[in-house]
Amino acid sequence: MTEARHSLELPATVDAAWAALVAPGVRRWYYDVALDGEVAPGARIRWLRGETALEESEVLEVEAPRQLRLRSRFLFAPTSPRPTRTW
Repeated sequence: MTEARHSLELPATVDAAWAALVAPGVRRWYYDVALDGEVAPGARIRWLRGETALEESEVLEVEAPRQLRLRSRFLFAPTSPRPTRTW
């Protein structure tokens, strides 16, 4: 398994960063997709561009406003590995 890590500092409060992750609407910083679904442990969410789902994610862990863990499946590349991301 390959692991990659990336971190950055944002000029924002923790609450503002959390709101940007879970709020409705298009995320210009995440490939212009919108979140569809409830961010709750065990839930399934989709990432949409318009009406087209590009990614489906299982919500593994929610520790608001500090951590969100997702296991995703890229619908445009169905045979690719299913990454786990922690925000």
